Amino acid sequence: MNDGLHRASTQKIADDTKKGGMMILGLGLCTSMSVLVSSFIYIWYSTTIPDDCVLKTYFFGMGIINVIMAILLACLTFFGKGLAVSSGHSLLHDKYKAEGRDAEAQQQEEELGQEVSMYGSGLACVACFLVPLSLFALGWCIYGIVKAVEAARGGAADCEQAVTVFWIMLAVNLLQQCASKCKQSQTSQIQQSATAGSDSD
Repeated sequence: MNDGLHRASTQKIADDTKKGGMMILGLGLCTSMSVLVSSFIYIWYSTTIPDDCVLKTYFFGMGIINVIMAILLACLTFFGKGLAVSSGHSLLHDKYKAEGRDAEAQQQEEELGQEVSMYGSGLACVACFLVPLSLFALGWCIYGIVKAVEAARGGAADCEQAVTVFWIMLAVNLLQQCASKCKQSQTSQIQQSATAGSDSD
């Protein structure tokens, strides 16, 4: 154990892990809300497109996909925050172990194992829905690109504005996907770190 951890107070360790959890919560909720807002835009805009436009179905479908995605990202955020906060048990375990406080170290190890199991199971459940949904969303985007290209080449007057909006929203959606992937990667790293701590000793 490093000297910094040895000198750190129990309260400071708890505060630091809580701050990390709140940061994950804030970033996750911002991502979820941006996806939710874009879903409302997709659905609303689909109602303004003429029925003859081939992109009408795409916009409505993407709106529904984003609603579900926002809910799953919110769940991912909740479980990720829980894992981040639970990592404090690992730090306290190491601190108490080095100080010879074996009973308290054992208690922290048990609490860490329980929380990692609970939040890890939650993350696994969310991933079971999030992964196939992400793949479906990718396929739906490809479908939209094909339809947008067809509409642009066909010179359909009723789709001209919809094609422009499509490319703008596609760029926004890609940025959201990148943010989502970064958050999933960060959460996965936290889970691995916490799991490693629960398996130690």
